[in-house]
Amino acid sequence: MARIEFRRASRFFLAFVGVLFFMWGCGQRTSQRSASAPAAGKAEIPLPEWAPKDPSPEFLRAARVLKPMPPEVFAKGDAPAETRQAILALKKRIDPLCWELFGTLSDKQIEKFLTTKRVELRVRELNSKELALLNAVLDGYKGFRIGTEEFDWRVMLYKGGATQDLSNVSIGFRVMEGRIVGFFARVQGKEGENTYGGLAQL
Repeated sequence: MARIEFRRASRFFLAFVGVLFFMWGCGQRTSQRSASAPAAGKAEIPLPEWAPKDPSPEFLRAARVLKPMPPEVFAKGDAPAETRQAILALKKRIDPLCWELFGTLSDKQIEKFLTTKRVELRVRELNSKELALLNAVLDGYKGFRIGTEEFDWRVMLYKGGATQDLSNVSIGFRVMEGRIVGFFARVQGKEGENTYGGLAQL
């Protein structure tokens, strides 16, 4: 029964991810170059408007590969204002963390991602910096809800068979439809994965 409930929750979560693709970007102009974008060597790195004021080296590294989601992708978004605000608030918390986590990938891992459109890491092999970022991403979902449905990613992983320390969980990034980059978490040996989409574009 628990496994069936987890599958249902996962399907609902993925349906929510689809909403993100069309919701994010309203009122955003992320395709513009930030006038205060920090320089990397001699070349400036275009940054989204929601980038941290003092982006970390990892965030800047991600910005060399990832592109912000263009506003036109979400032109068809017509969700209620309350839902829109909740998603915008979530993405403001989660996207910078996901970009920074992407920036911790090695050159080899980024090359694999660009070649195969997917890279996957085991949580038990993450270093302290990566683990802290992952926990921040998962904690960012606490209290997030759409309507009466509450989404707590960590709880969903536990219901899907994850151990308390998430040592049997893999995380990663994959390219989805329309060159959209999604961040995912998967309980090893179990069916399906939880995917947070719309955080970037290639």
